[in-house]
Amino acid sequence: NDMWIYNAATNTWAAGPSGFGGSTTFSPIAYSIGNVIYFVTLASSPSTNSWQYDIATRQWVPQAGIPIRSSGVGFAIGGK
Repeated sequence: NDMWIYNAATNTWAAGPSGFGGSTTFSPIAYSIGNVIYFVTLASSPSTNSWQYDIATRQWVPQAGIPIRSSGVGFAIGGK
């Protein structure tokens, strides 16, 4: 359950928030909207481990799985 945050301004990595409850899987997808980071990893079944991290409250919240079977990509446009 290692989570690392990259700081582009200083070109350094720092340990990220603890408490992620997801299992070790593969093909992580992450994107952010506002102060919330969404983190999705593929599981061995045709669904995902989906989590939301709120930067303001520093809390991980499990989300409903997304029914995908292979790699994906995450993105946000205009805060949505």
